[in-house]
Amino acid sequence: TTETSFRSLFSALETLMLFFRKNNNLETLLPSKDWKIFEKELKNWIKNYNLLSENSYEEKKPLIYAKISELNRISFSYVFDKLCKTYKINLTDLWPVTENDKGLSLTQIRNKLVHGEYFTPIQLHSLFVATEHLRWTVERVLLGILKWPANKSHVSETFLKNVIVFNKDWEKDRSILSLRAFQ
Repeated sequence: TTETSFRSLFSALETLMLFFRKNNNLETLLPSKDWKIFEKELKNWIKNYNLLSENSYEEKKPLIYAKISELNRISFSYVFDKLCKTYKINLTDLWPVTENDKGLSLTQIRNKLVHGEYFTPIQLHSLFVATEHLRWTVERVLLGILKWPANKSHVSETFLKNVIVFNKDWEKDRSILSLRAFQ
């Protein structure tokens, strides 16, 4: 299905990102020893924070504590931007991976699919277009890592603009997924 293809392609992107993370020391913000100290102090601060001490929030403290470990992981968007800058990968003509000012990003679509949300039949064409943009993104990232110029490939901006017909209105497809998504 289109949904399965999208998830598989996003997994490929995450694999390339993990390769970049590991090779550039971009997995965690603080070393384990320092993180343990920071985490302990943060939990203590949360424990004593006045707003969270009120009865209505007391039961939420364990939920907050459970999320703290995520703070030490460097964000996907930061690493992705750094990867693109490092390898000089231009994706400005494609559906944005992380930017969500003008609609759902590819990352947001991935999150919705992984968490069990679905698209309406009307939105399936737009999801197909998003999937193709994700495919081209993965291919450009791979070409960038391999130091092969994307402009000499079938995922170049020029090729996609001149040959792939459904690529011309992808911003309309983005708004279709964004405005009526998951209702």
